[in-house]
Amino acid sequence: METTKQNIINKAFGLFLTISYREVTLRRLLKETGLSKGAFYHHFSSKEELFTEVAEQFFFGAAAGMGFTPSLEAGFVMNMEKLLDAKKEAFKWFAGNYGVDRKELNFFMFIAEAIRYLPDVREKVRAMVESEKQQVKIILQAAAARGELRPEADPDFLAGHIVKAFDGYEMHGVLLGYSAETITSEKEMVRQLGELIRKH
Repeated sequence: METTKQNIINKAFGLFLTISYREVTLRRLLKETGLSKGAFYHHFSSKEELFTEVAEQFFFGAAAGMGFTPSLEAGFVMNMEKLLDAKKEAFKWFAGNYGVDRKELNFFMFIAEAIRYLPDVREKVRAMVESEKQQVKIILQAAAARGELRPEADPDFLAGHIVKAFDGYEMHGVLLGYSAETITSEKEMVRQLGELIRKH
């Protein structure tokens, strides 16, 4: 059974994913949770403390357990598509669990505001990006070992640029209102990139 504290965290995450930190007022939190002010302050001393808990539990925790491990036997494109499918499932999980339309999810706003309001978040985001880069690098190294890649292809360099390209696709999807098509576009980019770096 869900505890009162967990209910507050869950409701707050849905709000932080769809509106700005500033807009998530105590009044709005109390309305969403059905709690009194005293009941809220029994569990959290401030909105910042709640935001910290939300970021730790759901953003960083969920990202760490995204459920993807590169296969050393699979090819570049197949591995990359599985990575993107894992991202897609994470987005669906967030939307499904927090009762929001996927079009309303704004991870970039969430991350930017977490960096702005919480002192330790920037380093954690950097570590998360580095972790994704390392996954892509392992995929590229496995592809090179299978003889898929041109000898001049540098896995570390390529991995960094692929992760930045993904960020660009995902940010454009949010800003321009086509988030639902983002994974499809990223997969097409991966397929074309695979052709460009393939050893012929």
